[in-house]
Amino acid sequence: MRVISFSVKQGTEAWLEQYAAQYGFEGRIEHAPLSTDNVELCKGYEAVTVSGTSILDREVLAGLSRFGVRYVVERSIGYDNIDVAAARQLGLRVCNAVYDTTGVADYTVLLLMMCVRNMGETLRRMQRGDFRIGGLGGRALRELRVGIVGTGRIGAAVARTLHGFGCELMLYDRRPAQQLLKIGTYAELDALYQSCDALCLHMPWTRENTHLICDESIAKMREGMILVNTARGELVDSEALLRGLDSGKIAAAGLDVYEGEKQVIRREGGAEIPGTLRRLMEHPHVIVTPHVAFFTEHVERDVIASSMQSLALFERGEHNPLELK
Repeated sequence: MRVISFSVKQGTEAWLEQYAAQYGFEGRIEHAPLSTDNVELCKGYEAVTVSGTSILDREVLAGLSRFGVRYVVERSIGYDNIDVAAARQLGLRVCNAVYDTTGVADYTVLLLMMCVRNMGETLRRMQRGDFRIGGLGGRALRELRVGIVGTGRIGAAVARTLHGFGCELMLYDRRPAQQLLKIGTYAELDALYQSCDALCLHMPWTRENTHLICDESIAKMREGMILVNTARGELVDSEALLRGLDSGKIAAAGLDVYEGEKQVIRREGGAEIPGTLRRLMEHPHVIVTPHVAFFTEHVERDVIASSMQSLALFERGEHNPLELK
């Protein structure tokens, strides 16, 4: 099988070559994202692998189909950059990748702790040479009632970690995880908004939950809520979040994902940073990081291994549990 990979991060090329060779694939590496501008490069390749910076809309997917591509692999768990329904209609088979998600869970807890202890403003003051501590007081993590919105693998790992710190946990998921009932209580979203000191978001993004966190939901929250989002930026209405922060309804936010991030992620933003994102970055009670919660030492290798294994399953005509239907 001939495989072409786009959006390849510098330093990961050797792993792509290694795993392609392991399965007997002939590979080509492109650091640029896949788009209508370069889709012709896929001519003669049976498979394409991409990451989130490649936007595979119907036009790009039609190009892949036209040039003979049969398989598309997303080198990530998230795949909202691919129009999966359009891919199916065009006869393309699509799957995502898996990796150890404990790094995302750890990072979520890190952001929560930083927000609880006002670490963003503390570091800003230190950079200015300001050693005063007025206004920097925080709370102990064990004092918090934390709401976990989405209790899949990542949300469950966050819940277990926070339970170890002594937090009281309230949980929300349409499919409750029975193993978490020993450490937390499932409730409706409104109950989490009204009762929790902090919310951690771990839901996949769908059309239905776009702007889950909005003016209406923020109005229901306890005064001084802390919000942590390591899931998808589209879950949070950024303008509503800023209004909540300015009013004091939301005390702090830790964001590894945010609306419009595809304009800036993996690039030097400078003047190109969207205005709303810049306001979040400059807000004294917001910590913004560049979508790195997943980025542990071995994660890139793991997603590449998973991607090539999926292509081998496709090639052999075997069942692929990661195929997106």
